[in-house]
Amino acid sequence: MRRALLGEWSYRPPGGEALADVALRVRDFTTELARAAHELPPVPDASVTHWRGDGRHLRLADWGQTAHLTGLSLAEGTP
Repeated sequence: MRRALLGEWSYRPPGGEALADVALRVRDFTTELARAAHELPPVPDASVTHWRGDGRHLRLADWGQTAHLTGLSLAEGTP
């Protein structure tokens, strides 16, 4: 009944969060990620970037790592 009164967007289930809360959290995450990405140099093709989070903020752990490509020839992986 409470869900019907508040609507799907605003209803918070017991121990949970409303869709509006999730949307705000995702927006904050993508804003922080975009801000951090603008401060970094371009990423090499096929590289791996790793971020660590503490529950509130993301920290860059590795940027543009290409060690996994070492020893590969251009023909590998092609049918």
